[in-house]
Amino acid sequence: MEYVPASKKRWEQLLIYIALAICSQIGWIMLTAIPDESRKVFGVNNTLVTLLATMYPICYIPGTVLAARAMRRGGLRATLLESAIWMVWGSILRLAGCGLALGTSSSKIAYIVTLLGQTAMALGQPHLVNSPTALANEWFPISERDLAGTLGLLGNIVGQALGEAMSPIILSVSGSMTAGV
Repeated sequence: MEYVPASKKRWEQLLIYIALAICSQIGWIMLTAIPDESRKVFGVNNTLVTLLATMYPICYIPGTVLAARAMRRGGLRATLLESAIWMVWGSILRLAGCGLALGTSSSKIAYIVTLLGQTAMALGQPHLVNSPTALANEWFPISERDLAGTLGLLGNIVGQALGEAMSPIILSVSGSMTAGV
């Protein structure tokens, strides 16, 4: 095993990774945590609401190919940056879709725009899910790698929990789906 000197920025890098992982997981589960409201707003059936969350597993293999390409070409930094770009574009599309659904536009078009946003976010997720050990190996000395990898994976679990918990709360406080996107 090669020696990795302990960088003072290693914990900062881990926190950035955890924040990205949490955002990704919240995006995955948030709309399906409020299925009745999503169904009403988009004018679709429960199967299509479930498809929003199902896009993440559907896109996992293509996203992993993209993540592997990014890792090969630019390393961990490029991989995480590409993930963040997918998530930003996906979030913009989701926000636009929810805005269209609540506005005067067709709810079917709004659903398609939201689904495209969900797909973009889903393509960025494997960049994160597959990266905790790479981050630990690149930034942490051997004695801290297990802890760093575990904390990185914990970001995914915390994000799922927050996505499930936040949606109903945001909806009940705001009365609007766009507040939770």
